[in-house]
Amino acid sequence: MECLRHHSKSGSLRTETTLKGSARAGDSSLEVWCTTGFQQGDSVRIEGEPGEFSEVQRVSSVDHDGKRLHFESALAKAYPKEAAVARAEEHILGEYGFLSEFDGITEEEARQRVRRLASLFGVREFEFYNAFKGYSAPPADHEEKWHCACFGMPVRRSVLQAYTDEIEKLGGRSWLTVVGMATDPGDAETQRFTYVIGHQVVEGKSLLDAVEPTAELARSIAPRWAGFAKGLGFSGIHWATVNGYASGGGAQKESDVKEFLQESGAVLKEHGLQQTWNFLNGFGWEKPLVSDGVVAFTIWETFDHMTDPFQALNAGVVKSFPVQEDEDFESALDYLSKTWARARCNGMHLLAVGDGSRILRNDYYPSALDMTGTDTQALTERVFREEACSEESSRREGSLGAESSGGESSDPSARREAVQLGVMQATVRDMDGAQVGRDQYPMLEGILIELFGYSKCHVDAWQHCGGQGEDLWTVRRARRLTGEGSSTYDAPFEGRCHGSCADHSSVTSSQVRDALQQALQRHGIEGEVESARIIWGEEAGEQDHEEFRIAGIGEHNLKYIIACLLIVIVLCAVIVCLECCWHKHAMAKEAAHHEAFSSTSRQDVVETDRLEADDASEGGGHEHQTTVHVTVDE
Repeated sequence: MECLRHHSKSGSLRTETTLKGSARAGDSSLEVWCTTGFQQGDSVRIEGEPGEFSEVQRVSSVDHDGKRLHFESALAKAYPKEAAVARAEEHILGEYGFLSEFDGITEEEARQRVRRLASLFGVREFEFYNAFKGYSAPPADHEEKWHCACFGMPVRRSVLQAYTDEIEKLGGRSWLTVVGMATDPGDAETQRFTYVIGHQVVEGKSLLDAVEPTAELARSIAPRWAGFAKGLGFSGIHWATVNGYASGGGAQKESDVKEFLQESGAVLKEHGLQQTWNFLNGFGWEKPLVSDGVVAFTIWETFDHMTDPFQALNAGVVKSFPVQEDEDFESALDYLSKTWARARCNGMHLLAVGDGSRILRNDYYPSALDMTGTDTQALTERVFREEACSEESSRREGSLGAESSGGESSDPSARREAVQLGVMQATVRDMDGAQVGRDQYPMLEGILIELFGYSKCHVDAWQHCGGQGEDLWTVRRARRLTGEGSSTYDAPFEGRCHGSCADHSSVTSSQVRDALQQALQRHGIEGEVESARIIWGEEAGEQDHEEFRIAGIGEHNLKYIIACLLIVIVLCAVIVCLECCWHKHAMAKEAAHHEAFSSTSRQDVVETDRLEADDASEGGGHEHQTTVHVTVDE
């Protein structure tokens, strides 16, 4: 069989071939019919018998002459001749599920839950939710039971080991969740390697300190968590993030996430472990993290439904929870079944089920709802049937056709790289500017993503304008009508288009105003939004906004500063010229005085000579004598 290369449902190029002969468990290479399109670093999926799990391996080298693919590790099971071998986008084994009960059940019940998730939904990647003890460090080796710092959930070591053992037998992977950007409150020792960016308080009690994920922090905490995870049989660590502190803003840098993962990945690899990271709204994510094996696969969580990961990604796991905080069963089932089907049709996976047969209703996994056999059947039919992809496929084809006919570039990669700069400018009445801080930047990003269809958005600041731009906008009239309680704010932002974004003219100022008002109300921020608009590109550059400032000085003020500097320079030049003129005049005057003195001296000499000549003639040639009397004062 020759190599088959075609575009998958996700739009990415898929390379497929088959085995020339059967493969045995323990083999570290495969002989295939064709190696064209495969290269070092690729993740390759080997398909098993119908109903069995497939296996994903990472290619260490390709022998094109011998038609062999060599892998970094040995095969976990045997495969028959003509088994399909396909290049996978990411190293993910199957569907993604969760486990959140670690006490109050027997070890056999734990194993049954793993098998149930695997058989019903094809789950092979298992996230362990809140199985840790504290945020800064794991429990001691001798502790057989502990309580999680998050709401005091009990955890028993033997139950964890039963879970991980059963997952390994099924050929899956178990991921210990550790909050990668949190410490215990006031843990000064761990915080020496980073800096605190916020605090989480629940019911008046400090839950954790949110910290920046730095390379130094990774070198400090990764060894302690790696030893704990390895001892319990985990496959790796899933680094969780803190909502509100992991999507940009303030001092946060995406480069810090990359450096943290590179450092922690090196430590975990020494223990034979892998890692994943919870990329909140895609903050910190970039393709090389996956292709270079820094993370095993992408996990992208949408916060406040601010992003559409299906436009930004071709593979990986998506976490997208129902809109309402405590969704009822039917609404949760409807939302997750549609989203899960869409994910699968795009070559991706969705976190939706766990603990055997429970379905999520929000981002707190222990509150998941039990499903009956009928519910489970309904969910699997909606998600896994072939017809589920027909609607999504039609939608994608229609979208691509519209883009091509619209005169814009039909190259998805060209659109994917589009970056739009702008400023959200709003006039709000009766609101203290300090109420909107870094914690609320995700709220503003969500507004922009929803309005313009961005896959990712980053807000730089929320800044009080101080009335500098009133003559440029209708705020002046709004303030006259509403009084002195109104203030104008700027929010510079960067939006990224990984697909088709809304045309700027299609979003009205009233829509921006209404969206901002609703967001403020949802977050309990007082204030009435009187007017709002988006300023784009060059027009935004003409305004006095934080994003367009040099060393914190707006362009508007910068003009006056430059004018003042020019005036100072001119004055200095005038002073220098005057001084030069004065100096020249003084030198000329001194020269004149010197010349006058010299002339007088010469005249005196001439007169003296004449007198001496006269005396000589009168004296008949006798010598003329002069007596000088000198008086000395005592």
